Amino acid sequence: MKQQELKLIRFRSGRHQYAVQLSFVKEVLRMVELTSVRELPDFVVGVINLRGNVIPVIDFQMRAGLGRSVTSLKSHIMVMRIKSLLIGVLVDEVKDVLSVMDSALSRNFHPQVVVDPKYLLGSVSHEEQIVLVVNAQKLFTASEFIELDKRSVHV
Repeated sequence: MKQQELKLIRFRSGRHQYAVQLSFVKEVLRMVELTSVRELPDFVVGVINLRGNVIPVIDFQMRAGLGRSVTSLKSHIMVMRIKSLLIGVLVDEVKDVLSVMDSALSRNFHPQVVVDPKYLLGSVSHEEQIVLVVNAQKLFTASEFIELDKRSVHV
């Protein structure tokens, strides 16, 4: 089986390091003011208007079940395309882009991993730290995706 190189964008949320495949990330924005929308799931912290497109923004830390994020000057919104939707993902800090071979992904999670493994592709070691690789396509259940789909702009 031929090994493939994965390009990952590494970010921090809470005390943990995460990464997501770069192919899902369309752009990274500095924190902007969010508009609240009541009818969306709790992990959606608001929407942004990006060049005329209304995009729901989820709090990654809240989605991972780790409480609400506290925004700071380092906070960013990663605009991602998941299936047909643009989704903003609020994170504490965007770090860098990593290149790893897919064989470096481990499915053996350390006992201290607090994120439900159903959201993860695996983990990789980077600079003596464990980086959890998020499966962007598994961030939402089918019903949550339908709910977000109703209020989102398609790309």
